[in-house]
Amino acid sequence: MIKLKSQPCITFPIALYPDLRQGVELFTTDSKRVSDYAISESLFLTKSRDDCVLRTEARTGVCETLKKIADEIDYINRESGVADPSRLIARMEALEKEIFVFKDNVTDPADKECVFPQLKQYADEQIPKRAAPKKDEFVSAEIAIAYTRERGLLMRSMNLEN
Repeated sequence: MIKLKSQPCITFPIALYPDLRQGVELFTTDSKRVSDYAISESLFLTKSRDDCVLRTEARTGVCETLKKIADEIDYINRESGVADPSRLIARMEALEKEIFVFKDNVTDPADKECVFPQLKQYADEQIPKRAAPKKDEFVSAEIAIAYTRERGLLMRSMNLEN
């Protein structure tokens, strides 16, 4: 079994693009492509036949996780005012856990210093500060407080010192 692994270095590629979202999308696409090329080349060099290869897997690791986090932020933004705010609270709780796992996986301090402030700014711009009610409904005081609290916890999860 051949296992290829690369060290993530996410600061430089993302910094090349005008905004975080575009940088994340293109960086994820590029890392997936490089992973696919590495698999193809290793299969060619080892002269592996198709019938002898059980499985190959192109993994993008940190890049894909960052994309999932950005996609979830976009989802919360899109669903605000459409979905029940309690569902968005649950999504923010799950996203917060994903961010802590992501933080553990990003080991380079320069990457952390570049990515997390941008990610926090992006989330702050995209996720509404208050729970928006669904059409022809209202948000209870308890849900409004819970939403605001969870949004604050989510924003704090992207601080560098956590």
